[in-house]
Amino acid sequence: MGTMIELLIQNDSALLLRPTQDIRMENAHFFLEEMKELGELNGKNIYLDFSKVQFVDSSGIGTLLKVATLQQRGQGSLNLVSLNRAHSNVFKLSGLFTVFQVLEKQDLNSVFSEAELQQFF
Repeated sequence: MGTMIELLIQNDSALLLRPTQDIRMENAHFFLEEMKELGELNGKNIYLDFSKVQFVDSSGIGTLLKVATLQQRGQGSLNLVSLNRAHSNVFKLSGLFTVFQVLEKQDLNSVFSEAELQQFF
């Protein structure tokens, strides 16, 4: 299986990552392993751009919760960016908006430079 996550931007305090496919039971383990490798930079805040993700099943949500817990232990955070309407509805109904910070693309301007972001949005 190819890489599931693109590293878009990295600075002193944050990473902007983009999952390249849906997060499902079949690939959630691979996603978690890649996130662990990328997230081992304790204290970094991770921003996951969901613009290429159409579907996240319950295993995918469980994996995102594991990543959020690992990030919190390392003094970082997991933030979700560009959720589509279906994602937003599922996360809202599940009460996950209290676990994850959900942002829009324009919110990234306070974390990354406009020049960095222009390459990807």
